[in-house]
Amino acid sequence: MKAAYNTLISPVRGSPSLPDSELIHNSTGSIDLEKLFEEISNFSSSGDGKVRQLIVIEDLSTLLYQEEGNCAEKNVMEFMWKLRNFAKPRETCLLTLVHSVEDSGDSVGTRFAKLVAQVLAQVSIQVSPLSTGFSPQINGYLTTRTKVNRPTNWVKSNHYKLEDRNIRVTPLP
Repeated sequence: MKAAYNTLISPVRGSPSLPDSELIHNSTGSIDLEKLFEEISNFSSSGDGKVRQLIVIEDLSTLLYQEEGNCAEKNVMEFMWKLRNFAKPRETCLLTLVHSVEDSGDSVGTRFAKLVAQVLAQVSIQVSPLSTGFSPQINGYLTTRTKVNRPTNWVKSNHYKLEDRNIRVTPLP
């Protein structure tokens, strides 16, 4: 089984993405993180350097479950540190999405999502449902945490409501 990932390296809509190449899979069909890093760095380095780039990893948790052995978390975190160190001097933005459901019994995925948010993220957004159940006015909570060079973290919580083509966000009372 191949992981569902997408790496986008341009701010332009409809821009090219790194193909799901056989080159980054090892003999068991899992993603080889070293080869993936090489592909991303080669793809990103091919630009003219005048346009700021964006690297999006659509679902980092799939890399966690694709890794074999007991060191999956360690390997994926090392991959992300390497990618982050690659992106920083090039003024490249790195955006990742980590899927985790706290009530699912997936302790590995939940722990990994928290680890990524605490260690790697400069901004993390947590989406959670209402604890009281359904409400026609509000779908849940949207909590934003930032860690930039400040003495304290900034946390902002809001309610959100999904609409046809919009997300309505309102501050908590």
